[in-house]
Amino acid sequence: MRLPNKVKEEDFHPPKRAFSLFMGCFKDIFVLKIIIKIMKKVTRDYLFFSKKERIALIIFLAIVSVVVLLPFWNQHKEVESQDSDGYFMPLKTKETGKEGVAYSGKSGGSTHYTYKRRYINQRDEAKTVGRLFRFDPNTLDEAGLKELGLRERTVHTIINYRSKGGKFRTVDDLHKIYNLRPEEFARLKPFIVITPKEGKGDNFFKDENRNNYSNQYTSYAKPKLEQKSINVNTADTTAFKSLYGIGSKLAARIVNFRNKLGGFYSIDQVGETYGVPDSTFRNIKPYLVLAEADIQKININTASYDQLKNHPYISSKLAFLIMKYRKDNGDFKTIEDLKPLVEQTNDVFEKLSHYLGYD
Repeated sequence: MRLPNKVKEEDFHPPKRAFSLFMGCFKDIFVLKIIIKIMKKVTRDYLFFSKKERIALIIFLAIVSVVVLLPFWNQHKEVESQDSDGYFMPLKTKETGKEGVAYSGKSGGSTHYTYKRRYINQRDEAKTVGRLFRFDPNTLDEAGLKELGLRERTVHTIINYRSKGGKFRTVDDLHKIYNLRPEEFARLKPFIVITPKEGKGDNFFKDENRNNYSNQYTSYAKPKLEQKSINVNTADTTAFKSLYGIGSKLAARIVNFRNKLGGFYSIDQVGETYGVPDSTFRNIKPYLVLAEADIQKININTASYDQLKNHPYISSKLAFLIMKYRKDNGDFKTIEDLKPLVEQTNDVFEKLSHYLGYD
């Protein structure tokens, strides 16, 4: 008889079946031991803390606990310090319902009492009651300020401000006093009168509607001097200083720049002077005049290297090229012969052509 494929032979032999079960249990125990060993190694490598790490962890947990519990501690903590005015409001006890001392228990024969600050509008109303009258905050003494109903701290602030030389020049200046509440200022504002200084009665006038004093300055028109035009090629430093925005240094720079050039061929060259702002040049340009200028020219066929390179419009490179050209090719026949040399530099031919000659 042929057995089915799914039926194993040891199923019909009990000893073999028992041995198979025994070996299976042994394998399970062996695997379990391996798992436990791996877990111990992982625990030792990743979950073990040294002594320093344990101390740091304890300190960290303590800080976190303090941060978390601090808001609740402050919320239930009773304020036992006296405020700036020395005024306390006793708590009402649950047993008696009377306003007075709240008994909280005994410890070591001592009785504990709890007080709470009084932050109610009745206190503010009692403090602001006073007699209103017209006053000058620059001259009213301490007793008068208290009579207005101001708090003692505010009165001391005003007195200290005046003792250090402070003055109230307008009504709104009193509102800048520290500790003066907006509602207090609004109550006093209609009664504030700033007395003008002696000897300035002509410069002040009184506004009867507002009960305040304001400045009334007389404006005088300064006589405007007529600016004369100057010739940029003949003017000296004194003439340039007469222009608006030109001082001694700028005037000297303009004259020095003109002398190095050999004269101005255009008014715009004044604006090229080092240190002259573009806005200043635009303001003075209408007063600048360019008469027929006797431009001092440099002979490029005879000038030395130093003479060439000292000109503001001729660079050292161009001066070298001019000297090399004369050595290799002889004299310049026309100014146009200079163009190929200028193109090799950053110089501007249209500018320097006014100052060069070849005779």
